[in-house]
Amino acid sequence: MSEAGQFSHPEVPALTVHSLVLRASQPESSQDLLRSGQALVGLATKSDGWCSPDSHRFRRIFVFQGRCYEYRQSPPLYEQHTAKQRHNYKEWGSAIDVNDGDEICSLRDLDEFECSDFSKDPFAKVQCGTSHKRKTIEFAECRSPEKRPRLSSDFLYRAIPQPHFIPIPDETPSIGFTHTGLEKYLSRNPPLPALPHTLNSIRESLDDTYARSAWIIPVRGSPPWHGCTAASVLDPERVLGSISLEKLSPRPPQTGTPGEPLDTQIVWTFDALATFWAFLLKLREGGALGPISLSFHAAPALYPESLVSNTTAVHAGHAVESVSHGLGVSERTSTSFTTRRVRSSLLAMDHIKIYHGVRHSMQLRHVLYAWSYEMRNTEVAEAAREGMLLTKVRLFKGARLVLVDERSKAILTM
Repeated sequence: MSEAGQFSHPEVPALTVHSLVLRASQPESSQDLLRSGQALVGLATKSDGWCSPDSHRFRRIFVFQGRCYEYRQSPPLYEQHTAKQRHNYKEWGSAIDVNDGDEICSLRDLDEFECSDFSKDPFAKVQCGTSHKRKTIEFAECRSPEKRPRLSSDFLYRAIPQPHFIPIPDETPSIGFTHTGLEKYLSRNPPLPALPHTLNSIRESLDDTYARSAWIIPVRGSPPWHGCTAASVLDPERVLGSISLEKLSPRPPQTGTPGEPLDTQIVWTFDALATFWAFLLKLREGGALGPISLSFHAAPALYPESLVSNTTAVHAGHAVESVSHGLGVSERTSTSFTTRRVRSSLLAMDHIKIYHGVRHSMQLRHVLYAWSYEMRNTEVAEAAREGMLLTKVRLFKGARLVLVDERSKAILTM
């Protein structure tokens, strides 16, 4: 460190310049150091950016509080103006002043009425009468959107009385057999072979004396074969008064153009399921169609129809299960009106199997076609007696069921 000395100037106070160097080198001269210090002091004191504020000038507006100035400007005073005199209204029933322009107006002075096009308004209907008659406008009732039935997503294990597997009876009465071929198929629902079967192979399968087959009755879900009718189950806790009785009763699929997704399905109720199961038990005991065994499969809660991918492929008359794990629990418990028509494995849908001799397949299908469910609900029965509903409903009329062999491979749909 070297001390250059002191420098004095009339306008600049006395300065002492110290020069600090990192390594020993040839030092600058004392005059050069003094000039450098003078230049630095001049830049710091003579610059236009440095000034000393006059605190007395803004003493009324700002008050110094030690580290900051507080703004204490008084708010402006509100100028009070006298309100305009309000219009004095006349008493009710007083006479009209003819000379007052505010009270009397002419229809000719009014602006022309701008008419809107209400032809597309569904709530207004304009009726044009004959000449010299006043035109009338009728407003239709504002109808609320029609409520739709709620579908059940509960586990159907208790929907049908146990046991859920009924073996063939020990003794079956010997009853004469009448062969029913493919020529006597149901009207508007001809049998269609399931790949790789053909009409010839179907005839050979139905003529087998010892072979057994099974009709698949869908309860809830879509069968894994193309063209088969799906099924849904109505929620039993739905209040009858909140929706039309026709949509709360079981019904078969419609043969015409469907208006809603449920129109193409078999719609069950819990009472209809129990009644149909009791009918199958009596059919088994009668023995008219040979030895019959029954089974009811309730799909596990983890594999409902809504969780099965719609990319499953159909090979050799049966489907390959492909479960999608990407959907959440909300999809599993959905009770929305639209039932997803996806292809799944047979175990992924609730269904009833009717095991029987293959020679009785066509006869059994005719029996299912003719079976009808009679409504026993009090409120529904009263509506049926009044002509609002049919007393009996044939659930399998217009439905297409699948016939499978011993290995659950499809033979035909009918």
